[in-house]
Amino acid sequence: MVRRVGYCCLLWLVCTTANAQTARIEGLVREFTQATDGRDKCDILHQLTAETWDYNFETALEYAKDAHNFARRISYGRGITLALTDIGTYYYFTGNYKLSMSYYRRALTASPDNLTQPTYLAETYTRMANLHRIYANFDSCEVYFRKAEGCLEERAITPAHGVLYHNRGLVRYEQSRFEEARQYFRQALEVRLALGDSMACGESWKTIGVTHTAMHSFDSASYYFNKIRTLALRHNNPELLMFYNLHQGEVFFGQGDFLQAMRLFNAALDTLNHHPFKRYQAIVLKNIGRIFETQGDYQNALDFFYRSLKIDESAEHRQEAARTYIQMGWVHAEQSDIPKAYMRANGARKIFRAIGDQAGLAQFYTLRGYIGRREGRLTEALHDYDSALAILVRVNLPVLEGTVYDHKAQILLQQGDYVEAIRYETQVYTLAYKYKDYAGLAWHYNTMSKIMLAQKEYGQAEHFALAALAQLKTVGSADLMREVYSNLSAMYRGSGRYEKAMEFYEAYIRISDSLYTGAVATRQAELNALYQLEKNEQEIGMLNQQNNMQQSLLAAQKSRLRFQNTVLILAVVACVLMAVLVVIFFRYNRSKTKANEELSRLNREIFDQKEEIQAQSEELSNANRALVRLNMELTEKTEEIQAQSEELRETNEMIVEINRDLDLSVTKRTAQLKEAYKELDTFFYRSSHDFRRPLTTFMGLAEVAKITVKDKTALELFEKVKETARSLDKMLVKLQSISDVGAQELIYKEVLVEELFHTVCKGFRDELDQRGIVTTCVVSLPEAFVSYPAMIRIILENLVENSIQFSTPYKPHITLRAYQAGTDCVMEVEDNGQGIQKDLGDRIFDMYFRGSERSKGNGLGLYIVKKAVEKLKGSIRFDTAVVAGAKFILTFPLHDDRWPVMPR
Repeated sequence: MVRRVGYCCLLWLVCTTANAQTARIEGLVREFTQATDGRDKCDILHQLTAETWDYNFETALEYAKDAHNFARRISYGRGITLALTDIGTYYYFTGNYKLSMSYYRRALTASPDNLTQPTYLAETYTRMANLHRIYANFDSCEVYFRKAEGCLEERAITPAHGVLYHNRGLVRYEQSRFEEARQYFRQALEVRLALGDSMACGESWKTIGVTHTAMHSFDSASYYFNKIRTLALRHNNPELLMFYNLHQGEVFFGQGDFLQAMRLFNAALDTLNHHPFKRYQAIVLKNIGRIFETQGDYQNALDFFYRSLKIDESAEHRQEAARTYIQMGWVHAEQSDIPKAYMRANGARKIFRAIGDQAGLAQFYTLRGYIGRREGRLTEALHDYDSALAILVRVNLPVLEGTVYDHKAQILLQQGDYVEAIRYETQVYTLAYKYKDYAGLAWHYNTMSKIMLAQKEYGQAEHFALAALAQLKTVGSADLMREVYSNLSAMYRGSGRYEKAMEFYEAYIRISDSLYTGAVATRQAELNALYQLEKNEQEIGMLNQQNNMQQSLLAAQKSRLRFQNTVLILAVVACVLMAVLVVIFFRYNRSKTKANEELSRLNREIFDQKEEIQAQSEELSNANRALVRLNMELTEKTEEIQAQSEELRETNEMIVEINRDLDLSVTKRTAQLKEAYKELDTFFYRSSHDFRRPLTTFMGLAEVAKITVKDKTALELFEKVKETARSLDKMLVKLQSISDVGAQELIYKEVLVEELFHTVCKGFRDELDQRGIVTTCVVSLPEAFVSYPAMIRIILENLVENSIQFSTPYKPHITLRAYQAGTDCVMEVEDNGQGIQKDLGDRIFDMYFRGSERSKGNGLGLYIVKKAVEKLKGSIRFDTAVVAGAKFILTFPLHDDRWPVMPR
């Protein structure tokens, strides 16, 4: 054991030298190699464990386990206790709190010597209290704190005093009693300064800074965090540097500098990936999710919140899990997913009430008030906001007070109580300015802009909106930016400045579109999942091929075994026959010898025959011995063949089991993907209809305006608005067509091509008449064309619309020719419009591709046509031989096998 521990220490010495770690660790390693007393070696291993936590958890655990084994060998009670405590600390760092508590309890009862070590008992009781703090069992924390205080009564200041004050402060911080927490942290810092423990001082600076961050004293917080950074760089301590990155990142987040915050959070996460402190890993993931939420990237925000929640729930860290529920509830509310928002909010409330977290309950009431406001239940929302304010005043969280005041002001604005709304916004401004809450200032200016706009005080509305816009340069909130653009557009429209109104309206549309890209990201993720599924299917195919090859090899081996068995059986039979012949010959010779004995005159010959018989007997004995050896070899060969057969059978069973598991996994994943695709299509279909309903109302209002408004300029603007709405409506129809093409099940029946073409042209009659386009349809189909009429109509609508858009002013025409070619139906759609360049022929069917900058289309028409044609198992090509205009040739199967072929 001594040799193994010594080798471990020497190996660790090489690693520490390579990584330029502290001279203190190198000195301890030298002391260990020179020590001869077993107790001294245990104590040195304990010190090595304590010094190694900040660099490598696994190495520290190895030291602790070696110390435990060493102490048990020599029955060293204090060494056993310290080693068990160190092992429990490892499990605390890595998030296994139940196992950590088990080792702490074993440490308390491991040796009677503990009763004579009050300082050690105090530290262990404090560790137990800290574990209960993580579980949010604050009453149990107080019980263990009192036990620790009892051990330290009437004793000089020790490191245990600093640990006790520090952990009492952490409990107060979790209870949102920040002023009390800061007092305890300062007491711990005074103890550690007096003892000259610089690393412990760094821990106190961290918690004091965190408390200042919670109270929005960002300058003070940064002061303490910079002290941590200096200490971390001086001692090359990655854990302290991780704490700096995390908590200074929270300061930047509170100040609205999301870019710097994200940079520091990513640096902290990179450290935690190599130094797995699970609890802080969850906090960093949650902070990154909050940044994505602020930017309006709800998909990424939820992804990071779920990853954080998984860690918290696995470690039973209830309070952090409840805080994550609140963050997820805000995201679901912004996405208008009200049931999920309520579910997350109620889950958080249950935990906050159980652990007595008043600040958490205030966050719950604020979230529920916002959800109620989104649903139009304004009276209930105001009641929830009042409940939140009562708590926030009691626990002294002024910045959150300002947030709730702003929410109340927005409800009063909806109710038309402008005076009371302005009174609340005055309080918002006072608190935001005092605590440098730049995001709060931006929201205040935006709400004031909306209040002034509601009162038609356009000058004041513009002033506040521009102030919010300027503030947003330091606070990058995408949702707030969109609201400000909307306010400016409405304000300029109300004051008659239509060009400025249109400018900010277009900016509003752009940022709204950018927030909508979450759906595109979801679609890309689905496509990637489908690609992975196809890849897995290919791998399964390869495994099946390998299995078939192995089956073939197994069959060949079995054939060889049968052949070998046959040869062995024949050899045995031959040996038996030879033995029989030998016996028969022997008997014959013996009878002959007897006859020679009867003849006295042949005595000499008989004598010679006897000698020959003796020689033959020796040969027979040799043959018998060879036969025995042959039988033994045959037995060994048979056993070897049986072992090989057993191995091949087990291998075959294992391969069959692997294939079965793979089939089940693929089936399950395929079902999950189909369900996700179905939900996505349902969402897409409903969203398209929901968008079209207000657009239809919008176009109707524009028509009414043309009748009631006489101002020529206003009429022109309304006409542009109507054209824009029509363009959006067409784009939604095309997007809906994409969904229909991908999702609908095909129901085949006869397609009446000529009637279908005339119906499509009837839908475009106004545009055809306006441009003077002549349409012609020539159909020559001896047999019935059986396909999916709705899909054929989508194809013709997009091709006709494309021809109308690029028509020529000189005798324009559109011609459809349909004829039978073998077992196919061929349709040719031809026009004499602007035509398509030959070098663009391979790209015209791509999504969003437009052949010319002058094109007014959205680049979806030909993409929809190609997808629909492929859905019907057909093909489409663009005829590049046409001199002028464009010609598309579509080929479809004339009929489906399930439909009877009928002559026309």
